[in-house]
Amino acid sequence: MNSWKSTKGLVSRTPLLRDQFRDLEGYKMRITQMGWFPLIGYTVDSDEISSTVTPLDTLHVRILNAVAGALNFTYEMRIPWDCQWGVSTPSGNWTGIIGTLQHHKSDFGMSITYNIGRMKVVDYTRILLKEPVIMVMSKPRPPPPYLAIIYPFTAELWAAVVVSFFVGGLILWTLQLAWKGISGEQVITFGDSSLHSFGGLMGQPAATLPTNTSGLMILAFWWIYCLLMNVTYKSSLIAHLSVPGKSKAIDSFDEMLRDPGWTWGYADTHSGTYDLFRKSDNPVIHQVFEGMEIQPNDQQVERILKEKHVLIIKEFLFKSLKSAIARSRRGPSPFYFGKSEYFANGDGWTFRQNAPFFDAIDMKLQQLTETGHITHWLNQLIGTSPDDVCGGSTCEKDNEVVPVDIKNVESSGQVVLSLNHLQSAFYLLAVGIGLASLAFVGENFYNIIK
Repeated sequence: MNSWKSTKGLVSRTPLLRDQFRDLEGYKMRITQMGWFPLIGYTVDSDEISSTVTPLDTLHVRILNAVAGALNFTYEMRIPWDCQWGVSTPSGNWTGIIGTLQHHKSDFGMSITYNIGRMKVVDYTRILLKEPVIMVMSKPRPPPPYLAIIYPFTAELWAAVVVSFFVGGLILWTLQLAWKGISGEQVITFGDSSLHSFGGLMGQPAATLPTNTSGLMILAFWWIYCLLMNVTYKSSLIAHLSVPGKSKAIDSFDEMLRDPGWTWGYADTHSGTYDLFRKSDNPVIHQVFEGMEIQPNDQQVERILKEKHVLIIKEFLFKSLKSAIARSRRGPSPFYFGKSEYFANGDGWTFRQNAPFFDAIDMKLQQLTETGHITHWLNQLIGTSPDDVCGGSTCEKDNEVVPVDIKNVESSGQVVLSLNHLQSAFYLLAVGIGLASLAFVGENFYNIIK
């Protein structure tokens, strides 16, 4: 007779007149709706507050027309007065669509994310879709060519090499001074010791050698160390020049927070998803919310292509947005989708509480789900955009790898190095010439004042 729900307790919904609602006899439903392409879309009829809208061919509109035809009702669709989906306020009232249903000013809304707070003021149908929140960013790219000369070694290894250069020269010079104090023989100077260290690293040992056994032993092991470093660096440099590595992909909020330099954003502050971020007690989600930038999706897409920026967005919405982008640009998709999904809550239709036609409509939605109509329509529409672009033929796979530039690859498979590969060497030469020029000016100035 009645039903019990964990969020509401005992709910009185005795269907005494169930058969009456198999035919609604042309009743005009009042629908309050926001757009969420490709799930729901419309064009606004006027500039008035709560203006009526003309539905577009989208998923929930197809579902609505099928249910309306089966139950014999018509409908009038309007946007909420504040253009919001619905978030709670301290007074207990809700904004947007949820607030309109809470106060029985409309009959139902579509494509509303499930939320425990919302369940206290509206009635949800069964889940029709699950649309998780995803992370979208630029695909990992090769490092800048002008930095190719330093990429064979990590920063820690470069630091160790630099330290070993100074320590090696200092140890050799210290041993030479100690030997001079014992034997009285002439030994190599500090400058020669430094040249031994630097020459070994460059593969060009100095011509002047120490005469004592300890100095020769230090040099022998230093040269072995330099040989290993030279061979390792050269082989790694060849590999990096032939097949450049890519920057690290970000697959979760944890990785995004640990990797410095990333920014992230969401499109609005009046949706159920934003409410989930705002109220979450998960420390990672809370930290993401604290650093979240609010900006329209199209502006954030531009930032993705130019900088280290992550767009937090619902999955189906971005796939349609990506379809529109694919029409305006050629080549592989530049976007990467993080592997982690968040807030995979379902969405459905929401009704004013105790609406007498709720059960009849809910049953029709279940029938459309079980017959596969909803999945079929979604697959048809997911490749479209609000401007009806990219019907699916030019849309790329989500995480397709950006192809390597093969214009400088011979038929044998060998990579022909170009100026782009070795530009770092020319930059280094330019820096050396600049430093030498400054040193020359300094020498002349010193001689003049002397």
